[in-house]
Amino acid sequence: MVSTATAVRKKQLVAIFIAVLCFMPVLAFFAPRSMAYIPGISAILATAYGFFMCGQRPVVSRPAFIWVCVIVALAGLSSFWSFDTSFSLERTFKIALILFPGVLLLGISSSFTAEQIRPYLWLLPVCVALAAALNSTELFFDMPLYRFMRGLGPEANIGLAGANRSIFCTVICFFACIPVLMGLSLELKTRRIAIAGLAALILLMLFLSESQSSQLCFVIGLLFLFVFPYARKMAWAVIMVLMAALIILAPFLAQFLFRTVAENIEGIEWFANGYATNRMEIWEFVGRYALQQPLYGYGIEATRHIKDFDIQMLYHSEPTVLHPHNFAIQLWIEFGLMGAVLSSLFFAYLINTIRIMPLAAARVALPTLFAFISVGATGYGMWQSWWLGECILMLALCSLAGKIAGDVKKAA
Repeated sequence: MVSTATAVRKKQLVAIFIAVLCFMPVLAFFAPRSMAYIPGISAILATAYGFFMCGQRPVVSRPAFIWVCVIVALAGLSSFWSFDTSFSLERTFKIALILFPGVLLLGISSSFTAEQIRPYLWLLPVCVALAAALNSTELFFDMPLYRFMRGLGPEANIGLAGANRSIFCTVICFFACIPVLMGLSLELKTRRIAIAGLAALILLMLFLSESQSSQLCFVIGLLFLFVFPYARKMAWAVIMVLMAALIILAPFLAQFLFRTVAENIEGIEWFANGYATNRMEIWEFVGRYALQQPLYGYGIEATRHIKDFDIQMLYHSEPTVLHPHNFAIQLWIEFGLMGAVLSSLFFAYLINTIRIMPLAAARVALPTLFAFISVGATGYGMWQSWWLGECILMLALCSLAGKIAGDVKKAA
């Protein structure tokens, strides 16, 4: 029988753990790069507290652990054919430091019941709203906090891109907030007003920002939330096959897009502000380089070491690039067809896992997944530490939000 003191400690653990995860969007505003390790550190501390103070054994998701082992092993093995073995091993170690604690984070999140988390998860939409308000204020007043933290005066021309990581974190959390707000013990009209108010804050932030990737991911998320036919099995099969085809054909599609689309959109302001033509040229020359060694690629973070890409310099002015700004092209240049096939299997696993969820939970997870995919296909490097930490965080938040999503229909 569980003692009263142990029960109290377990309740405290749940409350603190949920509060820390919900605070992440606000933390991302002040220190976006901290997203790399703070979620994992929180999981390690929570696991230790649960084991020593509450007598709880660590919970580990076996599928998550296996996939993390596959990812880390592939990164490490690529050191045998990479440009710089020591660099590849160093990057593999950093990735492991993020992903393995992430397995603990997912395990803890999956171990809580809806009754345990419901009293505290309302903090998530509150923190997302606060982060959206902070970002909007920062953007409207020309980044005063960003300037202060870096010792930059008002005369420095810095643009608004410094807020992009925080903006993305805020946007991506929105979809997990919907079932949380709908599950509150309030009138239906009040809950809908709360969701509309939060969406309005997000839209204001996106209107003020220069982050086309975040604008795109919000639209993609809404499409999968409202348009995707969740009840049709064929629709799930189609998106699995389509994802696999897009990944495996990525180098060829990149060449086609560059030849046929780039020149037609270069004069359109929204695409120009989002560096769309620049991205297309990068995808094209990195994809062609990847096809020179198509089976296993050139090792993790290969583009950092390549200084002589064959480039026309129509929209990108140098024969180098840190990363391809597209996860599929990055997989090809680093791991070749082997990486493309494994990632196709990984996404098929994720989509199928979402498919068998209760409908309300799936309507949280699928929009979040494809919002992430849209940004990964247009913006950030796949192995950026904060990006990996953000991925793990959102898997955990979707797991938590999905637990109470089943109450949405009943509450409505």
